[in-house]
Amino acid sequence: MGPPRNEPPTVPPPFDAERFARESEHSVRLATTTRVPQAPPLGKRVRLSMPAADLGWFELSEAAQRLAARIDGTTTLDELLADAEGFGVEAVAQLQDAGVLLYED
Repeated sequence: MGPPRNEPPTVPPPFDAERFARESEHSVRLATTTRVPQAPPLGKRVRLSMPAADLGWFELSEAAQRLAARIDGTTTLDELLADAEGFGVEAVAQLQDAGVLLYED
């Protein structure tokens, strides 16, 4: 039995429907697996993962650079932030996102 005589026949879309479905699924999968940044552990001692001179490769704010200059492996981020040197969490976030902070117990 064919389609009713008063309806037009179905025409395939002007694009590859299977390819469109695969690409859509791939882009949805990428959007749902985005890495969420992890908060730095404020209570652990912190040190730099590289010499301070190498931080020039990163686009760090002045506050992040001043904070990095104070990091020596003997204090925690919490202690450094409590010093009220105007660092703030934005400076910590820049260093954390750049991957230059290492934490020790």
